[in-house]
Amino acid sequence: MGFVAPGRYAMLAVTDTGSGMSAETLSHIFEPFFTTKDPSKGTGLGLATVYGIVQQHGGWIDVVSEPGRGASFQIYFPAASETSAGAASAIAPPTITRRTGTILLVEDQAAIRMLLEDVLSEAGHLVLAAADGRAALQLAAEYIGTVDLLVTDVVMPEMSGPDLASQITALAAQRHSYSTCPATPTMPCSKEARSSKARRFLQKPFLPESLLAKIDELLSSRR
Repeated sequence: MGFVAPGRYAMLAVTDTGSGMSAETLSHIFEPFFTTKDPSKGTGLGLATVYGIVQQHGGWIDVVSEPGRGASFQIYFPAASETSAGAASAIAPPTITRRTGTILLVEDQAAIRMLLEDVLSEAGHLVLAAADGRAALQLAAEYIGTVDLLVTDVVMPEMSGPDLASQITALAAQRHSYSTCPATPTMPCSKEARSSKARRFLQKPFLPESLLAKIDELLSSRR
């Protein structure tokens, strides 16, 4: 749990009677993309997202579980006094203005691709989603507008992320009859660590908010 500031807290408890978790599994449950389920049944982002939201509100989560004995999640939030609650209600919540654009999303794991597509769409982006490089090239060829950003896995079956980026750029040059064309902005994603100098690179696992922040940074730099 780590350090907890003294004060009054409100606690929400959720308990189940499922199969429970081992100590090893418990040590990883809040890691993005960690899951014990089949890839088609879970993305591993649910608990990671909950953990991030609770932390952003100054709270924490305690989890107690043993194999065969289910699990109990206790979520603690700082309790608001009547004075602070009244003052907060008079203040308009801050608005976050993001850059939006057309994003070509290439992810070979269907569950993760659908989740990321939802995240990007809800943030206001137009998303062209593909499972591999060939499908992505077809989408780019059929789309009459401009692809503002390519978000792609580095390692994929049949065609790598860098190869796809090169072909997307060549397609744009051919469409506009350019002899040369600036490279299509690309944000590669991978579990393999890359140099910190690679500003556009996003290392897996990542939270949806990290993805949106990086995309916002890259789209803003183009305008």
